[in-house]
Amino acid sequence: MTIDGTSAKEAYKAYFSKTEDTSSRFTVEVDGLNELDPLFMLEVVGDATLARRSELTATLIKGKKVEIFDGEDKVLNFTFNGGTLSMMFSEKPYLLQTLIDYCFATVLKKLTPPSRDSGETAAEKK
Repeated sequence: MTIDGTSAKEAYKAYFSKTEDTSSRFTVEVDGLNELDPLFMLEVVGDATLARRSELTATLIKGKKVEIFDGEDKVLNFTFNGGTLSMMFSEKPYLLQTLIDYCFATVLKKLTPPSRDSGETAAEKK
């Protein structure tokens, strides 16, 4: 495959504009998430490289059924039993970022204390 500078710039712009749309377009459902060590969660948030977020995602969904929807249509369905997470996305690699974002946001929510005026207790936040 050959690509010139103009095409490369267009592809770059399209990728980053679509990446923002992807997380709001697709819905992720996981049949329960694994519990994580709070220190591990803090470490990943403190060093949120792609490799660390991928590790977090793999740990959260190991042994779990994952479904990703585009509206009502199921576009990906698998149970992750370990191994290389990215291989589950060889047909639709753009959905990998969606799953990583979902798992990272879930951890951020767990680590964020309830506000004082929300009336939400720590037990309800789970």
